[in-house]
Amino acid sequence: MPSSAPDFETFDHTADVGLIARGATLEDVFVNAARGLFHIIAGDARIEPTRRLEVEVTAPDREALLVAWLNELIFHFETTHLVFAAFEIGALTDERLTATIAGRPMDELDEPLEMELKAATYHGLAVRVTDAGWEAEVLFDV
Repeated sequence: MPSSAPDFETFDHTADVGLIARGATLEDVFVNAARGLFHIIAGDARIEPTRRLEVEVTAPDREALLVAWLNELIFHFETTHLVFAAFEIGALTDERLTATIAGRPMDELDEPLEMELKAATYHGLAVRVTDAGWEAEVLFDV
């Protein structure tokens, strides 16, 4: 199901920022949502990963799992001060995700960060199948 649409795009929403992620598979959508999240945080900064972490998140359904995944990434960003750029899904069901994430310390980046995000929210949250594959929409508190 090839598509000419970008893997992710951002949009403004009142005092929040939104993200739409797309992909041929659900795994692609979760990876592209993570890429979009760090694009919001770091803009177009080139990030060559130097450190890796293993993560696991669980939730009662796929929409809540997306929020848990993105909030887990924000948590690791805030606590490790790593800006993540590589996301490899190990396992994904509607209720559980394991992944390896890789990033670089923010003090090693050549450019300043663009925006601080507090959390992914449930407001307007959607994960759905489209004619082109999968799509997710999520809002972040800024």
